[in-house]
Amino acid sequence: MFIDALRMPCYRPDVMTPSTGITGLTPNQELESVNKTLSLTRAQLRQPFEKSGPPKEKIGLEVELAAVDPKTGLSMGYEGPRGIGALLTQLCSLLNGKPTLENGKIIGVDGPNGLTITIEPGGAIEYSSPPHDSLKECGEILRSTLTSFAKVAAGKDVAILATGGMPFNKLSEANWMPKSRYSIMRNYFSSLGEPGSLAHRMMTQTLSVQASYDYHSFQDITAKFPAMVMAAPIATALFANSPLEEGKLTGGLSRRGQIWLKTDPDRCGFVTPALNPNMSIEDYIDWAMKVPMIFRVIDGVYHPMLGKPFIEVLTEGFADGSQATIQDWNNHLSGLFTDARLKNVIEMRSVDGQNFEDIMSVPAFWTGLVYSAKNIQRIKNRLGTLSVEQHQAGLEDLVVHGLSAKYGDETVLDIARDLVAWAKEGLQERIDHGKEDAEALTELRGLETIVECGESRAKQLSTLWTSELKESPELFVERFRIPH
Repeated sequence: MFIDALRMPCYRPDVMTPSTGITGLTPNQELESVNKTLSLTRAQLRQPFEKSGPPKEKIGLEVELAAVDPKTGLSMGYEGPRGIGALLTQLCSLLNGKPTLENGKIIGVDGPNGLTITIEPGGAIEYSSPPHDSLKECGEILRSTLTSFAKVAAGKDVAILATGGMPFNKLSEANWMPKSRYSIMRNYFSSLGEPGSLAHRMMTQTLSVQASYDYHSFQDITAKFPAMVMAAPIATALFANSPLEEGKLTGGLSRRGQIWLKTDPDRCGFVTPALNPNMSIEDYIDWAMKVPMIFRVIDGVYHPMLGKPFIEVLTEGFADGSQATIQDWNNHLSGLFTDARLKNVIEMRSVDGQNFEDIMSVPAFWTGLVYSAKNIQRIKNRLGTLSVEQHQAGLEDLVVHGLSAKYGDETVLDIARDLVAWAKEGLQERIDHGKEDAEALTELRGLETIVECGESRAKQLSTLWTSELKESPELFVERFRIPH
């Protein structure tokens, strides 16, 4: 059922039947017929992906963290002297930053040189770096900022956790944050029924580390992006770190990965056209246009779209009679939550949150792969012949069994071992060309240990939880909080 939904055009069931689109034509016929009447031209739809100037190879990093009570491990609410609002206010002063406000409440901080800190639903806080030239620069700023933040939090008796998820919060007790788009997203996901049955857990109990990378042309997109879509599930298993939910072992290794499988099949998981190694930018645009919209932004205010596909908006306009704009298209692209996402950069979003000492292994791994043409081709050669069904079956297996899962005719461990070795080669190439410091290779040591022993952090944590940590939230927080 899930695979069928991925292969079908991404309209809502109440809008279309599986075999025809809004005009009664097949999806491909429909796209061909409406291209002449779109309110945005094909050239305009390509605009967000266009590049100018010399090629860049920057590294961006986003880290989701949990602000929790040190004794209970439960996330903090927004209000009060220990609340996330108060933390952001103090952090804004520490960074000499500028607050981002919504309805008079602080929801983020714009720090120096493009660094931002924002709230996420459920009591999470997201660190977003500016684009960095090297892993060394990325790591230095990350560690300095997060340890400073942890010190601010500790002064309020709050711990900042770097780990795979919110391991102790019950869904019924989630601390929803005061961002208007979160309530719109909650309502939208609720309307999906069974396919979106774990979406609220995604919003309130999962954490991730995400990295972003440059491309310099449409041709570069079609080289890099399919390879990254194919590699993303293997990374999910390699970086698995979320075996706990509501204080109990779930039996799976990436609970986050399991949750994303039941969030929204229209906009999550695989970009199916990219599982073809010869994907074009037009294929991606056609795919994205079929995905239902969650919201529209007008003068900074979010308005629900009730799942209207973007292509329908392009042909019919909005309910108020207005036409879709480039900004609407950009906002829609940001509302696609696939494991590899294409915007003005390639975002790699498939891995669990990591322990503090392991965070930089994520951008080190992806940097060594994305910025190596040799590695891009290796990934396509290794995974490009698998069918959509094989990729999907592999993903559903690995979120439970991790590195021991099957992926096509191989084990995930076999593939992961090679990806780590290739990433190391890719980083060495960058070092040889003066783009990285030699110490960049040290960021991969943890991954090398994982593929040597075949045990992910999640597997190790499962053992640790019932032994040294004694199933105690307080001991868990003490072990995984960011030092201050």
